[in-house]
Amino acid sequence: MLVKVNLVYNPKAARVKGFVARLYPDRDPEDSLDFLKAAIPQFSKNGVLVAGEFDLEVGVPYIIRSDDSSHRNSRQRYDLVVLREDGKLETVASIFYDNNTPSFNPPEVKYHYARHGKPIQALWGYWQEKFLSK
Repeated sequence: MLVKVNLVYNPKAARVKGFVARLYPDRDPEDSLDFLKAAIPQFSKNGVLVAGEFDLEVGVPYIIRSDDSSHRNSRQRYDLVVLREDGKLETVASIFYDNNTPSFNPPEVKYHYARHGKPIQALWGYWQEKFLSK
């Protein structure tokens, strides 16, 4: 199902490239992502991918990295999302960096971030604990 995802708010101030990647929780955390190409990409004037329509599967976990930076503030977001049956993306967990200071939602993600030290591995660990340990 094609789903529109916004990746960059201000392309002139973007600090990181946005992406959508499928998460494979049964793999090693270093090799757990499969990056997706936008079926219908939307680029800015300077060639930055700002949004796109991605072909996502229902019930599969994805990690979306987006950049909401301005010229004065650096803001990046890592979201662990799942596509619902109605075509909406449901955010399961997220890590938000505001000027390199992380905040976590839900708070249990902080434990995985302290353990792994990287946002993608922290979200991978959270998915492992919440959905695969049952």
